[in-house]
This record gives sequence, C-alpha cells and structure tokens, in this order.
Amino acid sequence: MRPRRRGQRYKGTAPFLDLELDRRTFFGRGRESRTLLSLVLGEALVVLFGKSGLGKSSLINAGLAEPLRRRGYFPVMARLGDREPGPLGGIFDGVRSAARDAEVDLLRIDSGADDEDALDHSSLWRFFKTTELWSQSNDPLRPVLILDQFEELFTLHQPKARGELIGQLAELVRGRATPAERSTAGRALDDGPPDLKIVISLREDFLANLEELARDIPGILHNRYRLGPLTLDGARRAIVEPARLDDEGFETVPFSYREEAVDEIVTFLGKQRQGEETVESDEVEPVHLQLICQYLEEQVRDRQASREGVIEISDADLGGERRMQRVMEGFYDRTVGAIKSLRERRAVRKLCEKRLISGTKRRLTEDEDEIERRFKISKELLRRLVDARLLRAEPRLGGTFYELSHDRLVEPILQSRARRRRKTWQRLSAAPLVIAILFGLAALLQSAVSRALYPPGKSFQACASCPDMIVIPAGRFTMGSPEEEEGRDDDEGPQHEVKIARFALAKHEVTREQFAVFAQETKFEGSGCFTWDGDKDQWKLDDQKSWDAPGFEQTPGDPVTCVSWQDSQSYIEWLSVETGDQYRLPSEAEWEYAARAGTTTSRYWGEDSESACRYANVADQITKLTFPDWTTHECQDGYTYTAPAGSLAVNNFGLYDMLGNVSEWNEDCRNGGYSGAPVDGSAWLSGNCARRMLRGGSWGHKPSFVRAANRMGGNTPTRNENAGFRVARTLP
Repeated sequence: MRPRRRGQRYKGTAPFLDLELDRRTFFGRGRESRTLLSLVLGEALVVLFGKSGLGKSSLINAGLAEPLRRRGYFPVMARLGDREPGPLGGIFDGVRSAARDAEVDLLRIDSGADDEDALDHSSLWRFFKTTELWSQSNDPLRPVLILDQFEELFTLHQPKARGELIGQLAELVRGRATPAERSTAGRALDDGPPDLKIVISLREDFLANLEELARDIPGILHNRYRLGPLTLDGARRAIVEPARLDDEGFETVPFSYREEAVDEIVTFLGKQRQGEETVESDEVEPVHLQLICQYLEEQVRDRQASREGVIEISDADLGGERRMQRVMEGFYDRTVGAIKSLRERRAVRKLCEKRLISGTKRRLTEDEDEIERRFKISKELLRRLVDARLLRAEPRLGGTFYELSHDRLVEPILQSRARRRRKTWQRLSAAPLVIAILFGLAALLQSAVSRALYPPGKSFQACASCPDMIVIPAGRFTMGSPEEEEGRDDDEGPQHEVKIARFALAKHEVTREQFAVFAQETKFEGSGCFTWDGDKDQWKLDDQKSWDAPGFEQTPGDPVTCVSWQDSQSYIEWLSVETGDQYRLPSEAEWEYAARAGTTTSRYWGEDSESACRYANVADQITKLTFPDWTTHECQDGYTYTAPAGSLAVNNFGLYDMLGNVSEWNEDCRNGGYSGAPVDGSAWLSGNCARRMLRGGSWGHKPSFVRAANRMGGNTPTRNENAGFRVARTLP
C-alpha cells in the first residue's frame, strides 16, 4: 500500500485533514471556502452537499475549521456512524473528544462543574444550553456542530434512533424546547436558542432524505451549498501552488511546472464521457488531480536524489495522455501489487474487477462477510485497502459494505484488466499457430453458443426464487411521443431513434416472495413509505409502512412495493452475487422498447385507454370506490391495489404488467427531455442523479400516466406504495 508519506505536497486519494501542513497545501478551493464560511457565519444551519469524492470533508477540514477558530468559534466534527452509542451518543462523544484534543474546558453553567460526567446529556438542547466552552486563554468559544457524512444516519440507524435525533435537531434549529427541558436542577432556563451553529454535510444522492425532514425542520434546505468539481482555474492553482511552497517539512525541494505541462494536465483531467463521445469540460475531479500530481512529485524526489538543479515539470515528464491514464491504472496496480500473497492479490483483483463493477460500469457494493466467504479476503486486508483509498467502507444496517473509493477508478481498473489480458494474448500468440487458431475458433464458438442458448423469446431462470427472464430481441425504435399524443408531457420529446442490443428482461415485476428471500438473507428492513392520505388529499410518510406491510393486502405473487431505487440496487447486488450473473435495472430506452414490443401506439394494445383493464392493473372504477376523488379509467380490472404478477394479458415480447400494477424504477438519472440522450440504448447517467426514472404507471394512476412514453422521476431513497421494479441482464 502507498499511504501519504509525511511531508508530501499532494494527497493522492486521501482527504485533507485539519492539520497545518494540509491547510498550507489546500489550493483551488478559495472561493468555495469563503462562500461556505460566509454561510456558516450568517446562518444557524447550513447544508453542504455534493457528489462522492469531490472533497466535502477536505473543504471542512482544511478550508473552514481554522477560519472559524480565528473568529472565536469552536468547530466540533461529529460522525453518526457508530451504532453502539447511536447518533445522539456520537454527537456527545464528538464534542468531548474535540474539547480534549484542543484543551478546551467544558463548563456546566448551572452548577459550575467542569467534570465531563456532570454535563447534561439528557438532550442536545439542554446540553448546548447548559454547557459553555472556554479556551486555555479564558476566552469563551461558540460551538459549531459539524455533522459530516450525515448520510450514515439513513444507512445505519433504525427509524426510532433517526427520529429521536431529528426531533432534537429540530429543537436546536428552531430554538424551542419543552417546558420540562427548560427546567433543570430547580433553575428555569430562558427561552432563547442555544448559542450554536450547525453544519450538515452529506452526499448529493442523499439530499432527498433531507427534503423529507422539512416537515420536522422547516427550512432545513434554505441555506445549502453544493460543492462541485474544481474549476479549471482552481485546478491550475491546486497543481502549481503546492509545488512552490518552500518549507523544510516537505520531502521535496520547491519545483515548478511549465505552462504547457499544466495545460496538458488540465485538458486530460477535464475530459468526460457523454454517451459514446468524449468531450472537454470546464471542471476537474480533485482526486484525479491529486493522483497525477503525487506521481509527478515522486519523479521530483527521484531527480532531487540525483542532485539535479532547479526542477521544472515539462510535458515530456507527463508522457502524454496515455501515461496519465496509466497513472490512474498504476494506483490500482500498485495498491494490489503491494499485497504479498499471490492468492490474496488475485482475490482482490477478482473482487474489484468482477464484483464491485457492474456490466454498465457502475460501482457496486458488497457485504464484508460475503467478501470473506466468497473471495477469502480477511477483514484486516479489507481495512488495509480502505486505508490505501482503493476501497471505501460504509456501515449499514446488518453489517459493513465495501465499494471502490471513487467512480473514476472504474475505467482505469477495467483498462488494467484489459491490458493484462492483452499481455496474456501476446504470450499465447508466440506459441504455435495452431494454438492461436484454436483460441480464435473458441471465441467464435462462444459467441455462437451464446446466441444459440439465448435466442429472442427464450425464457430462463437462474434459481427457483430468481426472476423468470426472457430474451428481448435487438432492434431499433422511435423513443418518446409525438406532440399530438393525448396526455403527453414535454419531457417525452424530442422523439429520436434508438438502437437496442439483445438483452434479457424479467417477465414480471419482482414479487414479494422473491424480495422476501433477499430480505431474509440480508436482514433488510426498509421501513418508511409514502402512502396516500385521502382525508388530507396528499402523500404522507408513514414510518410503519414497509415492503412487507404496505397498508393493503397482497399475495406472495404480488409485485413488491414500498421499495426505493436504492432498495432495488441492494436487491440487484445481492441477486448478482447469489447467481454469479450481473443483473441490473433496465435503461429507460430498454424499458420503453420492451413496453412497446414492436408497436407505435401510446399503449401496447392501442390508443384506447378504456381497454386498459384487459392488459393492465390501473386506477379503474373499482379503485374509485376507495378513492372517489381520483381520475380513473372507465373500466374494471378487478383490483383496488396491486394484482398478482401475470394476472392480465401479455405483450408481444412475452412481458406482463409493463403498464400498470406498480411503476418501475429505471437506471437513468432524471432529465427534463431527450436532448443529448444516449441513442445506443444505454442508461443516461448524467443529469439529476439524486432522482431516477419511474416508468409504466401503476394501480393508482390515471390514463395519461399509463402510456409507454410517460416519464416520472423519484428521489432515490424514497419509498412509495405504488413503486416497484423489474430486473434486466446484459447478454454475452
């Protein structure tokens, strides 16, 4: 492994810490640091959010903490990830730990006691209301409670513990407490809020969870700041400025970059994939910049050892785009290569390349115990891989899960695997010609066998409790709806032709019985579901509702509902491990192609919405008996809520319930139209990825929603009583 050595100028994949050396080398985020500081100084509650790997923790540690201290504040970093004390206990522990490290005295003002055990831990409001913080120079300090990686509250803790913390945070933010809380030890506390500021930091894909807290904490998202990638100017500063620092604490002497070298680095780092094309953007991922510069710093160290004079990095030192791509690969190869055991090296490569990356090049997660069982990788080795920043550990209910530390490691890892395979082929090609011919014939035979085994219309099932799959033929179709289609929304255009490769799709939506196997084996719970409140004519979050108790009767064969997009990913990851095959959600294009099944009408049975009840379980006249204010179809399908999978007519591709029953999660991020959408059938993985697409309408939807082209978006953690999913597979 290659952790950051003391005195290095660049961090690699490690986060910046609240240390003097890290603050000195933290460049490129000046504007972001000033903006966040201004928000924190001016507001009681600030939310910092951004995608994984953009440096939210680094910004807080190296860009915010020290400026707050200079203004008389005391930043307290608290993590909610420890299940033993719970989220509230984690905050109290964080305050005490920060005070001890900084030699700050905690004084209980109503008793004068400075013993930690004498502090009032009965609630957050009383703790911060009755506790003063004093520096060693007898200066009072104002606490700033920083809740970093706040998503751990949702991934780790039970609803009861979450609700308790949310309720107490609401008291802090609103500055109100119950009369019982204001009275302590015979002394009544005033009604004023505690002298406290709060910063919540979390991943962007969990922002929707905060939206759901707005009922308890109004205005929780009023003062929020989204951290984006580095700007090109910020990237240049992050490259050049650390190299200029002259300090004996660094292992290298100061050095510089030629302008063309900086240009080449920024151009390389700014390239992004959009569909099938590579385009230049005006943004840079910080982790890639740090890896490239750390590699260059190692070159400087070597040149310094040879007593070279003034060192300047040129474009020749970079070695072009291929060399920089290899640096990214090299991080992976070096990390794995440092593992002494050949068996463990192979196991880690297999884990990273085959289990933690999906067929659509998405990061996947895996349970710690399952990794140990399947790959024979010890917990100690996993810890070392986390320390080296190759993997990231995420505590969840039921255990610890691991994933690659960053999305941008996916492509270098796949390139590393491809390069090793090419080397293997080169060695084989040096053998007699007959061996090469045999390998070529084997590849052709494998492709032919795949086509023979999985012809269009072929059904197959990996296990008794697995979804029943059917092969969907390759083809082309026009995606979207014409402007004159009844019920059409603007996000259904512009229409465009899409090419679809052969793939497999589940005949039915995932059923309760199938999902129950997953839930039992993984100890999945997943409570909290939005249901319709007819009295108030609105959706409400019911913490008691869940996939196995949605609030209405279901058979084991009914489609599972009250599952979020994140829940569907957990099921798919488990199913992929259990079967050894890579399952996924269908893309929007694949879903619509399969729903149309060769037709061009708004529904696969035609244009008539009133014929729906022969083909789909929709909001009908029976539904209207329970929900009289709803707009419904003028027919009866026999069901108020969900129907057992396959109860109604099949479409031309052999698929059931592609319209109606439950709305189905797709892989794609939310976009307001099809301008710039992929045309190769792949999922659209840019846009608002905190929201994902739902297609097909449900048992509760009116005619305009039950169309092949209709599109809806949903927050990734949100569960709804009319939402479920079906799975897909890429075929060889």
